[in-house]
Amino acid sequence: MSGRSRNPSPRRSHPSKALLVAGAAAALVFLYGVYTWLGSGSVAKTSALRGSGGHLERFHTWKTRSFVDIPSEVLSRAKDAKIEERTLSFSVDGKMVEVFLRKSSNSGKFSVLFLHGMRFSSKTWSDIGTLQLVDAMGLNAVAIDLPGWAQSKNSKLEKYQFANFLQRFIEQEKLGRPVVVSPSMSGSYAIPFMMQPEPSSCHERMRAYVPLAPVSTELYKDSEYHRCEIPVMIVYGTKDKTLGLTSVGHLRNMPNSEIFPMEGAGHANYEERPDEWNRLFYNFLLALKSEAE
Repeated sequence: MSGRSRNPSPRRSHPSKALLVAGAAAALVFLYGVYTWLGSGSVAKTSALRGSGGHLERFHTWKTRSFVDIPSEVLSRAKDAKIEERTLSFSVDGKMVEVFLRKSSNSGKFSVLFLHGMRFSSKTWSDIGTLQLVDAMGLNAVAIDLPGWAQSKNSKLEKYQFANFLQRFIEQEKLGRPVVVSPSMSGSYAIPFMMQPEPSSCHERMRAYVPLAPVSTELYKDSEYHRCEIPVMIVYGTKDKTLGLTSVGHLRNMPNSEIFPMEGAGHANYEERPDEWNRLFYNFLLALKSEAE
């Protein structure tokens, strides 16, 4: 028997207790972040969108309020609302444009400006009763046919002029800092208008923003969206797997935003579910009106 001692077997490496604890803590922080985001920006809003058949939920947003049904007296006034139709001519970067618009009779505390998607027009907002609802709330409602579309089809602009077009229109109609409702294609107008020249000054141009799966959200970085602090109500249909998800991914970085998914709705969720949309928008405007008083 040799006097040489055997080399001891190498010990297996085990993670230290401190490392395990740190890993578990990190996992819990991650899961809590996911839960918080879903709760505040997605799942909690689904129940808030239910009609009067379900219990009323509270949503934590620009001001904590009870989510309510539209009062019968407001609905009654909406039925009697008068919507004016006319055209407006003005210049954008030296070029004359003529746009068709629909406008409520109320001047109100502030204005709400409705844009439209490719397959729609200002008429959509009248057909689903949103213009009349805003009028019944004592606010100024304006919907336009964007240049090149519907009854504004004879006016054409280059894409780089879109933001300036909105600025000039708002000035012409004396809308001040409007709430801008922007579905789909109209994001190419609303997003640059909101973000230029500086995202941090967006409150000087808009009172609030309601994006409905708009295009052009990819033009700006998440860090830039984080500098725009106006109230933002993000609405998308859960069946909209393209623009809906893309726009939510960018716009949720706006610090004063809330996400409201419409379960089972597609890209044009407001047209598919007008009653659900109008109830949701009513509560958003109600919160803004309270802050304006």
